[in-house]
Amino acid sequence: MGEGDMRYGSRYTPNNGAASSRRPAAAGSRDLPLWLVLDCRHGRALFATPCPRRAAAATTSLGHDLVVWDPFTNEQRRLPRPSSPLAITGRGFNAAVLCAAGGGGGGCDHRSCHGGPFLVALIWSHSPSPFLPHLPGATSARVYSSDTGEWSDTTTVEHHDVFYYLEDRSPLPCRSVLVGDTLYFTWSSTHAFELRLGGGQRRLSIVYGPPRPPPLIESSSPIFMMSMGDDAVLRCVEVEPEDEKLCLRLRLRLWSRNVDDNGVAQWIRGRAIELEPLLPDGALQTPWIPSSVQLLGAVEGTDVIFVGTHSPDHPAAVYMVQLNSRRSRKVFDKCTSVVPYTSFCIPGIDAASTSEGAREGASSA
Repeated sequence: MGEGDMRYGSRYTPNNGAASSRRPAAAGSRDLPLWLVLDCRHGRALFATPCPRRAAAATTSLGHDLVVWDPFTNEQRRLPRPSSPLAITGRGFNAAVLCAAGGGGGGCDHRSCHGGPFLVALIWSHSPSPFLPHLPGATSARVYSSDTGEWSDTTTVEHHDVFYYLEDRSPLPCRSVLVGDTLYFTWSSTHAFELRLGGGQRRLSIVYGPPRPPPLIESSSPIFMMSMGDDAVLRCVEVEPEDEKLCLRLRLRLWSRNVDDNGVAQWIRGRAIELEPLLPDGALQTPWIPSSVQLLGAVEGTDVIFVGTHSPDHPAAVYMVQLNSRRSRKVFDKCTSVVPYTSFCIPGIDAASTSEGAREGASSA
């Protein structure tokens, strides 16, 4: 986050030795002011960029353009704006990108699908009036196909708790998770939205998170969902006190969502990992305050998460944490979200994989 005209931006940041030795095609464009990274998946990155107000008002209430970028080939594709009506309330929208085969088509290992067909899922919420909470609001979704160059029909779910976890200076939330052929969008501290893409159908529904802590220590931060492997299981990680009455130490609590043969889902409470020993010495200055820790991102399909720490008298930092090995290292200074980007390159005959992280942060960082 920045100031003035540069209120926000993204930075493309190498994360390991292999990535540093192989710079992206647009090496001079690592800083992307007013480009907000929404998602990275299957070798592509998705951004929202402001579009001219007049042009946007003529076709849709969506005040941003969506751009898909391949960092290694520097290929950019600006998507056509969805047709009206898109009754988007303020900044209440998000989007995700994925290989078209990842949306139920199958037949792709996503190691070399650069330039291939892709999908972009757009989701937005709208409410009839903030002064009439008894009236139901709704959340809708549409899917863009690069094969057809068109947006799908709208799928909608009605509900009363239209709420966005958005700070005044934050343009929109930045987290989606792909599990099998289903996308999950984090929306608030209590629920997310599930968009099923398989079977040629687009179906949207609400998914509620695990039980939250008591009101005394409840955080307004959004639920943090992730996938950790190929088992098609949605998982959730929460920061919780070791003792709910005496908040002396913090830990990470893992949950997994189990769906039985009848389609009934429930959250299964998993292991706990004490947080302070997980980070370098001195990283957690206020280990008794839940709000001093933020979960900023996760590497999809792995056990890697990004943890941000801050306190009134201590500089902020972001650590990459491996939950299984319990190893961590500092990777960034202060930022508001981390969206990991992974790509596989095959130079000549030898195959080499590289991994880089795209993060949202201050333009001066």
